[in-house]
Amino acid sequence: MPSHWKTAKMILLSKNKANIINVNDTRPISLLPCFSKLYEKIFLGHFRQWVNDNGILPDEQTGFRPGHNMAVRLVSIIDQIGQSLTVNTAAAGLFIDFQAAFNQLWFSGLMLKLSRLDCP
Repeated sequence: MPSHWKTAKMILLSKNKANIINVNDTRPISLLPCFSKLYEKIFLGHFRQWVNDNGILPDEQTGFRPGHNMAVRLVSIIDQIGQSLTVNTAAAGLFIDFQAAFNQLWFSGLMLKLSRLDCP
C-alpha cells in the first residue's frame, strides 16, 4: 500500500455537542483517501472469509461480525441461566468491556500470531 494512502486527516468531534473543554469529551474522526478505504474493504472481505474458513473466532463471539446477532446471543445466555435455575445449579457470567482496548493492543504480538496461523 502506498505510504500516502496511510495518511489521515484527524478531526476531533465533541461527544456532548457542547464547547470542547476536556479532550476526554471528544472522539477522533480520521479522514482517509478513497483508495485507502477501497483497499481496506477488499482486504476486510478476504480477511473475514479467512477467519470464518479457519474457525478463528468462536460462535459465541457476536460483536462486529456480519450475520451474528447480539440479541440472539443474549437470548441464549438467558436460556442457559434458566436451565441452571431449573436444575438448581449455580450460574455465573463475566462480561468485560475494555476501555480503549484498541489503543492497548500489542500490534507486534498480533502480527506474530496471525503469521503463525498462516494469515494471508
